[in-house]
Amino acid sequence: MPQFPDEAQPQPSSSWLATPAGRQFLIDLLIGIGIALATFAVYAQVANFDFINYDDDLYVLNNDHVRAGLTAANIPWAFSIVVASNWIPVTLFSHMLDVELFGLDSGMHHLVNVAFHTAAAIFCSFFCGVPLVHVGRAPLSPLCLRCTPCTWNP
Repeated sequence: MPQFPDEAQPQPSSSWLATPAGRQFLIDLLIGIGIALATFAVYAQVANFDFINYDDDLYVLNNDHVRAGLTAANIPWAFSIVVASNWIPVTLFSHMLDVELFGLDSGMHHLVNVAFHTAAAIFCSFFCGVPLVHVGRAPLSPLCLRCTPCTWNP
């Protein structure tokens, strides 16, 4: 039986993942997934937490605009108001969207913040000058930042 040219020799792999760039992408992806899993594992317990009496009453519970959800009237309001001595329109939009999506379910509000923490940890690892040449150290700083028992703001 005659051999055809493409059957005579095995073709080299043309998979993009077999290239150095593909392997680095896979490593980056696995690091990102690891950071996301670690951050979620630490903070998943907040799904059972209630609102607290620190500032949740000012931003969400006793704020009629936020409790109304994300409406056309609330958008200019968020840009024009100072709540608890803070001008925080993006935070107010986030709370209004949480109320729009989840009502006043405090656990879901907290899980949205877990998603923000996770995204920030991944962003810190990959886009804030942490060189991935040192793969063993690259995910360390965001994990230390995000997986501490408490967050401190000066």
